[in-house]
Amino acid sequence: MKKLLLLFVSFLFATLAVSAQSKPDVSKFMPDFIKFDKARSGDAYFTIDRVLTTSYEDKITQNWVNNAWVNVDRSIDQWDTNTGTIESVSMVWDTLSGDWINEMKMFVTFAQNLTDSTLRFLTLDMYMWDNSAWVLFVNSVYTYDSNNFLVEINSSVNLGGTIMPYIRVVYTNNSVGYPLTEVEENVNFATLLFENEEMHIYTYQGGNPKYLTNDLQSEWNGSAWIDTSKTNYTRNSKLKPTVEIESDIYGGATVLDANKTESVYLAGDDLLSSEIRYWWNTAGTRWDIGGRNTYTYTTFNKLDVMLMENYMSGAYVPWLRTTHTYDGMEREILEQTEIYVAKGFEIYSRTTTAYTPSAVGDESPILNGFVLEQNYPNPFNP
Repeated sequence: MKKLLLLFVSFLFATLAVSAQSKPDVSKFMPDFIKFDKARSGDAYFTIDRVLTTSYEDKITQNWVNNAWVNVDRSIDQWDTNTGTIESVSMVWDTLSGDWINEMKMFVTFAQNLTDSTLRFLTLDMYMWDNSAWVLFVNSVYTYDSNNFLVEINSSVNLGGTIMPYIRVVYTNNSVGYPLTEVEENVNFATLLFENEEMHIYTYQGGNPKYLTNDLQSEWNGSAWIDTSKTNYTRNSKLKPTVEIESDIYGGATVLDANKTESVYLAGDDLLSSEIRYWWNTAGTRWDIGGRNTYTYTTFNKLDVMLMENYMSGAYVPWLRTTHTYDGMEREILEQTEIYVAKGFEIYSRTTTAYTPSAVGDESPILNGFVLEQNYPNPFNP
């Protein structure tokens, strides 16, 4: 239990430190079969890839060390659209015991919108493994209005067996459910009251409430909101960003460009072909190239090869390459990563994916879901 407490405290302070600078990004903890609608509020809306072909994934990541594959980590993910549940269990390889050790578990409940094919989070629970049992350490509840537009996320943490609130995010939305404002509040553990922390104000192109042009970020200084950064977007016909410029704001007023990304898409404006990354050279007052990513795809429009390059001495230099392999059902079964060295690419790691339970390691987790009403905004309604 002492080890669990230390891990939890480390996670809590890391989470609070990150959230003080930017809104929590739950998508980083999610299985990759979840495809988020990043334009909508709170990373709450998503679709599930391969929903008709499988409901189970077992991913194992290994590093290539001394001409042999060495286990690193593993995730077992299951979902059920009938009960509206997703469960993801993360494990690490223990070299001493030669076995997989549970590390973290995530359990999600969700509902499906009747007007389209998107899904939306209702609750999200995260657990840590305490030698022999899962212990809840973070719980998030998503609240929607009568239009199924996200209006609030309330997250609580488990402190010594007591569930305490620690982050609340409140949204206002436009006519199509895209966010206009997003205000993050963190709890003051001395007073147990929520206090302003960070705010985003989103601006859209006139006549198109889905065309986000600007994201202005501010921080609360105790008495007023102070602008700290902004991101400007230019988009194509599919509303994919073609130019993204990130700027820092000093003293609440002085704007200084920082980073820029230019994206090119294949015919149809949907599949990303290349990204060029720039950084603002304050000495030369110009954009300097930092690097680029290029993407190729299979005949069924799945990612085939992704190449990352750095820009050095006037030329692009390879750095990292991932290659993807699929089965006959167009499901990824292998992702291999190579690192570029002086003599060329060398194998670094791989991730293999199975879609049926295996006998390796501990038993696969079992979902314990429940049926949720479609349009009712309260996730705890029986």
